[in-house]
Amino acid sequence: MRLVGVLSNPELAATFGDYLHSLGISARVDETNAQPSIWEIWVRDEDQVARSKNELERFVANPGASEFLAAAGSSGKATAVETPQPVRARASVTDDGEHSPLVTIGLIFMCLLVAFAIPFDFKDEYEYLQQHGLRDRMLFEPSGQPAPFTALREGQLWRLFTPSLMHGFWTHLIMNMMMLFAYGTVVERRSGSLVMLLLSLFISGFSNTAQYSIGVYLNHPGPARFLGMSGVVFGLFGYAWIRTYYARPGDVWDGLVTSQQVYFMLIFALVCLTGVLGPVANTAHFGGLFAGMLWAWVGHLLQKKRMRASR
Repeated sequence: MRLVGVLSNPELAATFGDYLHSLGISARVDETNAQPSIWEIWVRDEDQVARSKNELERFVANPGASEFLAAAGSSGKATAVETPQPVRARASVTDDGEHSPLVTIGLIFMCLLVAFAIPFDFKDEYEYLQQHGLRDRMLFEPSGQPAPFTALREGQLWRLFTPSLMHGFWTHLIMNMMMLFAYGTVVERRSGSLVMLLLSLFISGFSNTAQYSIGVYLNHPGPARFLGMSGVVFGLFGYAWIRTYYARPGDVWDGLVTSQQVYFMLIFALVCLTGVLGPVANTAHFGGLFAGMLWAWVGHLLQKKRMRASR
């Protein structure tokens, strides 16, 4: 089902629902938990969404028109009510974009710290060996691992996340940090620091595991030699994309991720697949995207379930 609009008056909302049914459009009117309450009009058939929105505009302009009153039947619901006003509702303080992006800034700081601890260029052989050891402890699996996932089975669970903190060169680092700041602040300001932290860990662990697993499956040499925050960036974008898709009118996510942003990110991911940008952890990109979208979708389902249970 798709949301086509909201009304602030329950009688008018019911009348408009009756009118849609009279047109053969399967619709449902739901009351929200917002303060003050608003009534959402949902349409089941995707093909009827555009028509329903047009009819809602006509209804808002003149709710007393005979065609609408006739659809209300004998109840006369719309005979003595004020002109409806479309409502733009705020969901809650936690969705109001008021949180400080502490986790996002912390992740950027950690990536910069790792970049200085493990420089991209080495001065001598001693420095190379010393820093190679630190790098090896942060990869998904250490070099020369006899069997896949041995280090994780031995309890080295930090390896699920630490590959995301390392980068191969300065351009790689700077681009990822710019995108992390862009999407990280968007997510954290609207969903809170705790959600941002848990979401980042989930995306990182999922995308890194997916990248390592495909390397093992395809028998690539050094399947753990991948690094970078891009999987998390794609996941945060996926999360914001789904939250925008399901956002109610007036919600802070409403219209946030544009179609142009979606096209750009998907086209960029496809360009990476061609190899023109060099070796890229493509599975981490798509794994992170899926993980972020999955988190947002499950959260949407749970929110709808809570709203129905509270009625």
